[in-house]
Amino acid sequence: MIGIINYNAGNLQSVCNTLDQMEVKYMVSENPKDFETQEITKIIFPGVGHAKSCMEELKKRKFDIFLKNTQKPVLGICVGMQLLFEYSEEGDEAGEKTQCLGLIKGSVKKFKKSDVKIVPHMGWNEVSKISYTHWIFEGIKDYSDFYFVHSYYCFPENRVDILGMTDYEQFSFCCAVQHKNYIGVQFHPEKSGNIGKKILENFVK
Repeated sequence: MIGIINYNAGNLQSVCNTLDQMEVKYMVSENPKDFETQEITKIIFPGVGHAKSCMEELKKRKFDIFLKNTQKPVLGICVGMQLLFEYSEEGDEAGEKTQCLGLIKGSVKKFKKSDVKIVPHMGWNEVSKISYTHWIFEGIKDYSDFYFVHSYYCFPENRVDILGMTDYEQFSFCCAVQHKNYIGVQFHPEKSGNIGKKILENFVK
């Protein structure tokens, strides 16, 4: 069974709808203890919203502790991917950085107007696979289109953690990562049609 983290910052309904279509059993919970049972084998960590408020909600529910210690496979989606990193430039009004989970070395940066004309990056875009052997991309052709909505992007410190890249205008950014049992995708597989379902199928199986 798949555990879906509920911390008032996730795109829960779309994820649940897609898993329902796939006839996959899942449980949504605000309590990390529910995910420590043997029945839950993998975790989906969705995210929509502001990094700082998302981290506050995670800490309030003690999901930060759970995520740092779990050995189960975790799939972070959008902000869920970004929070796997050490810090984000999406901080408070004073411009302070948000300390994230620190599970993957690197940071989350905001798109600069000097690099791209339009922020946020919204809509369908191609993903170039860096790792052709990783199972999350099994059965998916290179340069397949996925759906994106974001103003910040991940900048991994170690290239070996990068699974995929996307070109936005003339700027390239990391859109998929993997480190130990943690996988992250910047795009929304639950909003990316059949190709997105394939990502989720690969994770589930």
